[in-house]
Amino acid sequence: MAKSCPSCARPNGDQATKCLYCSEPLEPAPETVAEICDEAHSAIAPPETDRFLVILIPSMPADELMVERLADAAGMSRYEARLSLASTRPRVFRRLDEFLARGLSEQLQAARIAHYVVSEPAVRALPVSRAQSVSLAAKHFDVSLEGRTLAIPYEDILLLVRGEIARENHDDRKLATTRGATRSLSPGLLLHLYSNEAAIAVEIDPESFSWPDLGAGPSPSALLNLESFLDTVEERAAGVAVDRGFDKEPPVFSRASGDGQDFSQILSGHAPRGGVLYDNQDQFRFYARWRYRLERHLRKGDRPPSGL
Repeated sequence: MAKSCPSCARPNGDQATKCLYCSEPLEPAPETVAEICDEAHSAIAPPETDRFLVILIPSMPADELMVERLADAAGMSRYEARLSLASTRPRVFRRLDEFLARGLSEQLQAARIAHYVVSEPAVRALPVSRAQSVSLAAKHFDVSLEGRTLAIPYEDILLLVRGEIARENHDDRKLATTRGATRSLSPGLLLHLYSNEAAIAVEIDPESFSWPDLGAGPSPSALLNLESFLDTVEERAAGVAVDRGFDKEPPVFSRASGDGQDFSQILSGHAPRGGVLYDNQDQFRFYARWRYRLERHLRKGDRPPSGL
């Protein structure tokens, strides 16, 4: 009997240990992780606990001993463990409660596998604010946000996260029927900008952003304006990291938020009548924020394997 993923709600085989679409662990948990949660812990653990993200950090090429230890710790095959360690970009490896996250972290630390652990609520707590325009100055730029202006020195910019936002049109009244098939729409782009100690995630939507005078001036193409802006920031902010790993993540769709609905107006001529817009904007915002927490952790030189 198929079981649904608790994260993206898509069906998986009854023997699957993780979601085929978004890699979320499925019940029952892998045996080696379940063994950590003994009867004593089960008796005292609260029924609902905050999740922690266990993030693998790319490092030196893994030897067979590291592969074997990761496979044993996570309850996965050596093939899957080898693929996880071969990744050239950071990835969320597991989402667990604090007790299990600590247990897994200890095993990864013993195996000398670089990783970072962070509370999922702490990641989501960082607010996201949509930028309306930017004014470039010699040593900083002023970002016009919703109701205020934020001055960010170039030297204080830590991370830029660029991601393609996939969009689909669904007919909610006909879901799970042959007539309720999704229709892919033109993708969009989002850019997140983070300072060293960010109190807010600055989000830029190229389609609704008032571009500054970049070189010969703004182009009619939002994509070209975005690339020009990225080049300008990278030139003036020495050492800034640019992450494009989100485009390699399997999309997890949810009903579009108010921000996403703005884009549906642009596509109104292409969307089936009565359809509802779904996108992976929330997935991107979550990815960008945990990626910022990881980058800040790495830049501080605080390299113990666990962030707990």
